[in-house]
Amino acid sequence: MDLLLRQGVSRCIRARSVVHTPAFQMFRHTLAATALAVVLTQSSAQTTRADETGVALYVQQIKPALEKHCAMCHDGQSRKGGLDVTSREALLRGGTSGPAILSGNAKDSLLYKLIAHKQEPGMPYKTGKLPDEVIAKFVDWINAEAPYGEAAVAPKTAGSNQGANALFASYIRPLLETQCLNCHGAGQVKRSGFDLSTRDGLLRGGDTGQRQGERALQAH
Repeated sequence: MDLLLRQGVSRCIRARSVVHTPAFQMFRHTLAATALAVVLTQSSAQTTRADETGVALYVQQIKPALEKHCAMCHDGQSRKGGLDVTSREALLRGGTSGPAILSGNAKDSLLYKLIAHKQEPGMPYKTGKLPDEVIAKFVDWINAEAPYGEAAVAPKTAGSNQGANALFASYIRPLLETQCLNCHGAGQVKRSGFDLSTRDGLLRGGDTGQRQGERALQAH
């Protein structure tokens, strides 16, 4: 028994002496540093994959939706309500109602509340609520911290309306000129105060009270 006890004590002493040797201390620190590097590498890889997923979501889903439904009124030039959707920084900054998005928090983001019609006025304005699957993509994107990538939302330019301009020139203008402008044109002839010779005149309306177009202009 005494022999076994002495052997056990001897092993403990040797083990303690090894633990306190410079070589062992260096090994322990190296092992800890290696483990930390592995953890950081894995975390970085996961973050990179998440960023790539968010950017892909933006390019494939969010950017087209913003360009189609939002940029007409909320680009760097129009900025209705002070809001510009053409960059991530502009969305984070927001407009007169505050930040449009809260990075990583879709449910409390103003943009989500408006497009989900959880807060007035529901957006897009007067064109109906976006499909639920599109709204869900916005939720995923904002929760992924709303990465924009390199492809920013294109502001609406004159060229963006070429199709609408061609339709007006081919069909709408001839109809207005032949059927309407004799009574509702520019100059002195504006029956009921209604001028159809300009877009502003159409939006402003006539003498029958406040028109939908005028209310839309005031709301923005």
